[in-house]
Amino acid sequence: MTAISGKTSTGFEYSIPEGLQTDWNFVRAYQKMMRAKTDMDRLDGASSLLECIFLDRAEEERFYKHLAELHGGRVPINDLFAAVREIVAAIGANSDTKN
Repeated sequence: MTAISGKTSTGFEYSIPEGLQTDWNFVRAYQKMMRAKTDMDRLDGASSLLECIFLDRAEEERFYKHLAELHGGRVPINDLFAAVREIVAAIGANSDTKN
């Protein structure tokens, strides 16, 4: 299976299996994050989305660790949201080129 590979603006390198944008769990988690009214609800949606993006828990932890290393051990939610948006945009761009 081919993968969508990229790097976020903060330098996190990822590789995600193609076809994720058509996975129901991914779509539902994305909608949950985008429709959230509060940061806590958006964070819950982002968490679900990241579980879909990184099927391997170790890869998800590597993502969090990367963000934490940039911020003295903490993961600011706005930076997490920004990184998630970058990854989702790459997934969407890959989908656009296939149509």
